[in-house]
Amino acid sequence: MAAVDGRPEQKGSLFTVYPIHTIPGNVDAATGHIKFKGDLVVKGNVMDGMRVETRGRIEVMGMVAQSTVVAGGEVVVHKNILGSTVRAGGPWILLKKAQDHLVEVGNMLETLLVAAQQMKSHPNFAANPQVAQYGEGIILKVLLERKYTEIPAAITGLIEHLETLEKEVLDGEIVAELLAQVRDLYAKFSGLGPLQFKRLEDLVGPIQAMRREVDRFADHVHGAAGHTAQITVSYVQNSRLEASGVVRVTGKGAYYCDILAGGSVVVDGTPGIFRNGTISAGGDVLVRELGSPSEALTSVQVPKEAVITADRLHPGVTLKAGARVEKFRNYTAGVRFHQ
Repeated sequence: MAAVDGRPEQKGSLFTVYPIHTIPGNVDAATGHIKFKGDLVVKGNVMDGMRVETRGRIEVMGMVAQSTVVAGGEVVVHKNILGSTVRAGGPWILLKKAQDHLVEVGNMLETLLVAAQQMKSHPNFAANPQVAQYGEGIILKVLLERKYTEIPAAITGLIEHLETLEKEVLDGEIVAELLAQVRDLYAKFSGLGPLQFKRLEDLVGPIQAMRREVDRFADHVHGAAGHTAQITVSYVQNSRLEASGVVRVTGKGAYYCDILAGGSVVVDGTPGIFRNGTISAGGDVLVRELGSPSEALTSVQVPKEAVITADRLHPGVTLKAGARVEKFRNYTAGVRFHQ
């Protein structure tokens, strides 16, 4: 028998009971920001400028406006989300963003190596006295200072994200190991660091190591998504939704929004419109109407094994499933898009 009242949840062999706290009215300047270890029920609205954060689930009976809502579990908003950021399944979101940063940095380093090899093949390369003095690493230094200045900044951004992640994720060991490697990477690709590469071939090792870390971390992210959290809302506008599980919009639809989901995205209300925004899902995407007759920029991305389904699709919509990408130029009914 549980020692406290609340909502029980089983994760493997571990049972957890989350305490439940109810706010009878709005979350606003009078209540202040809310941070709670259990579940939270808000009978009213979450008003402008407020932040609500829990380790459990959050249910808002009203709307969320110009606010931030973060839950370890699911988020249910019975009315609208306007101009807000809503996250469900916190650790997975942070891990997924770190994975995306890792992939970006890995791609940048591969591009840098290709550019350096092209410069090395130039006829004037062998006659350059700096090459004789410093080795081929001088090419990397010049490229990083003149053309690829975003690489050190991208690595710095990754370090900052991993530092935040290390504090907030339960399994911090893999993050700590990765953080140490990325800090070493920054030392190699900033300041005088590139000069330690006497030959361009010496750069291959760090790039391959980065790719291995990306694969290893991707497995970790996939495991973290095993406990999924869903977002359910009636209508969304000018907002960002992030969930480790499914995102479902049950009413009018979503306008000017970015949606990131570890699972599927479903916009199946009436009329069920998604336009002027992006969807990135780990599962299938089902939308009744994608885009607008005025060719509003709208994009949907899923992995190769997933399917994008739309009853109505307008010109200007871009769909990506795995390696297949298509920008639609005409109105199309009954779309079923996959790799």
